[in-house]
Amino acid sequence: MDVLSMETRSMPDLITRFAALQAGLPPGDPQAADLAQAARQLGCSQAALLAAGALGPALPLRPDWGALFQALPALGPVLAGTRNDSATLQRQGRFRDVSAGPGHVLVLGAEIDLRLFPGGWAHGFALGGAAPSLRFFDDRGQPLHRIDMTFATDRAAWQALVAGFTAPG
Repeated sequence: MDVLSMETRSMPDLITRFAALQAGLPPGDPQAADLAQAARQLGCSQAALLAAGALGPALPLRPDWGALFQALPALGPVLAGTRNDSATLQRQGRFRDVSAGPGHVLVLGAEIDLRLFPGGWAHGFALGGAAPSLRFFDDRGQPLHRIDMTFATDRAAWQALVAGFTAPG
């Protein structure tokens, strides 16, 4: 059983603790938007906070990462971010020339150029609300990659992608 499965057993408690943490911050405090800091303070993973609804409804995505990334060009311009403990890389643009094979995803566009190895990816979520995004995590619930909708993203294509990759259940 992965960390997220264990952490989400107490989702109502987690979201209550998150709300109390947020209520203790002054209005407009930038810490209110810092999911990583909140997760550290609550002793859970960022994926568990998302799954619990800390940023609004989060639809779990089925882990067909290669096919999902191959569908991204239809979205038009997005903001893509990849991270690890040492660095964060963000690029705005279109996913182009996407290919996937066993254990890898290649994006070879002029605006977004990525070599991803999603073999260690365990969870993906589609967030709605005012700032729609797709977020991907490892089996410890740590963030790996995210894709944010921009003002120029094709909203109908976004909704179709989310509907097509939402996990059953």
